[in-house]
Amino acid sequence: MSSPVTIPQNLIAATGSALIQATTTLVSSLASAAATSSAAATATATATATATSPSTYTPLSDLPPTHNRWIAIAGDLALYNADLYAVAIALFQHTLLFGILFLLRGFSPKRALDLHYLTIAFALSFVALPLVFLLDPRIDEVKLLFFLEHEALEYLLAVRVLAPAKFVARRSGFIVLLAWCGLVLLTIPVVLNHHFHHAADLVAWCAFASDFLLAISGVTLVRRWAVSHPPTRFAVRKTRAEAMAGVAFMLHGFVTMCVGPVFALVLYRDLDPAYFAYVFVAVFLSAFFAVAFMMPVAALFFANIWWCFGHRKAVFSGQAEWYEELEQNGDEKDKGVVEQEDYFAAHNFTVPQYAAAAAAAAVPRYAAYAATQREEEGRSPNEAWNVRLPEERATGMGSDRRP
Repeated sequence: MSSPVTIPQNLIAATGSALIQATTTLVSSLASAAATSSAAATATATATATATSPSTYTPLSDLPPTHNRWIAIAGDLALYNADLYAVAIALFQHTLLFGILFLLRGFSPKRALDLHYLTIAFALSFVALPLVFLLDPRIDEVKLLFFLEHEALEYLLAVRVLAPAKFVARRSGFIVLLAWCGLVLLTIPVVLNHHFHHAADLVAWCAFASDFLLAISGVTLVRRWAVSHPPTRFAVRKTRAEAMAGVAFMLHGFVTMCVGPVFALVLYRDLDPAYFAYVFVAVFLSAFFAVAFMMPVAALFFANIWWCFGHRKAVFSGQAEWYEELEQNGDEKDKGVVEQEDYFAAHNFTVPQYAAAAAAAAVPRYAAYAATQREEEGRSPNEAWNVRLPEERATGMGSDRRP
């Protein structure tokens, strides 16, 4: 066995002192580097804080200098959020479409509620519907707003057909106001959809209700054509054209009613999403025939248009004020009979006089006015002093009063 090697003590002391000295030098250099790095970081943070200090931030836009830290970090974009953008889109889309719709009718509620005009606008919405899907296939806010506008047209058509003509003629502004308020109320959940995420459900079930009312309106128009006996050739043509529009309403209404239930089954009952696409395929196929059946009504409307801007008759045949529409619905008060009855009862006229007044009131206004004009034009100068009051014109009594 080999003997152990003994290391001299002086060599151990020298080596240990050198190692301790080297270690001390290394630690000192590391501490110095760390202090230098910390000082540099502190200087950088100070410079950054000074650059972004609230008191020194000056926006590049027209905002005044501010000490708000959110504006200091994000700039002008901190003033906006998703809700503001959504409301701006809804306001622009609704006002643009309905503004054009009412602008073309002179912002008159009575003219805007023309059945033929609303049918044409409804047919144009079929043109825009596939375009909305082709531009962006996602179910986004623009699509939901478009569906709401489409449903608003369906509600207006349903009110125009199902409500009495007297009510539509006298409360047209009130009807339009209610439709606009309903559209705004339904728009609020759409623009705030990221808070509760059920705007698509709401729009789908509103479409179910509006399509049901539209289909009932179509049945009403077809029934009106089947049971009516129009006195004139133009009235026959008008009733037939509106019945064809009613067929279009039934085609679209009954087919589109399936969208809401199928959409709910896809979301909450794990139905294959392909069924939703098949339902819209059926909707688009029915739109081909629906648009074709609406063309006769469009021909009636544009027949009264003169040089794209004027019109040949003051009252369009699709308005509720058209006299044949009032006669067809049995609104005798609109023809003046009940008003004449109240007037003559207040003045204590006799029964024969009232009978003559009722017979005169049954004549259409334009015919009575034309007859009166011809009678006044045929007077001689010697009879010019004979003045007939309105009640005397209706009862046939004369007047000897001088002007």
